[in-house]
Amino acid sequence: MDITCQKCGSVNDYTERQAGPHTSAYCNCCDSYIKHLPKDKPFTLHFGKYKDRELNSMTSDDELKYLIWLSQAPKLKAKLKQAIDDHVKRS
Repeated sequence: MDITCQKCGSVNDYTERQAGPHTSAYCNCCDSYIKHLPKDKPFTLHFGKYKDRELNSMTSDDELKYLIWLSQAPKLKAKLKQAIDDHVKRS
């Protein structure tokens, strides 16, 4: 996922800064705040056949087929869909 500065348009050129509980991205070109970065907490499925499983632990062919099927669900939350798509591409 690319991180783009809305002020100057630079892409993936940022520095991470810690501010309280948040890690934030700041542009290296114009020093503007870009956004809070997601925490490194792994995504966990909270439903279905693989309930309570972390995505990064799902690597077998059957598990990946399930994730591909799940990513097509019309009511799946966007963040979970993105995490599944990223995981499947890496596997």
